[in-house]
Amino acid sequence: MTFPVLLFMGLLGAVVAPQLGYQLVLASAWQALVFLLVAPVLEEYVFRAHLQQTLAERWGRPWRALGVASGVFALAHAPWLGWPALGLLLPGVLLGVCWLRHQSLWRNVLLHSSLNGALAGVTAIL
Repeated sequence: MTFPVLLFMGLLGAVVAPQLGYQLVLASAWQALVFLLVAPVLEEYVFRAHLQQTLAERWGRPWRALGVASGVFALAHAPWLGWPALGLLLPGVLLGVCWLRHQSLWRNVLLHSSLNGALAGVTAIL
């Protein structure tokens, strides 16, 4: 999948997400900075550039590493979202595929920020 296809799929998911109970409210400039820049940089470094890449190199099975990293990504959000955090498995897979195809931290950060921004935008509209 190319980056534009991944971006389109993610943005489409952000439109559907509020109907499933997911919301992202950016009530201040600080929250916007955290959710649109800081969290995507940190999460993509930890879950894709470090965890997924290390597991792929160690196991020699990049798709298995993608699955594990996506699951850990979803579970890492559980303290804030509870069991609905499992719904983040799909965005985790999209971000993992982006990493697998491009291995570019900044491309993943851009995709992650776009997904967060789209979800915040849809949440604000609804």
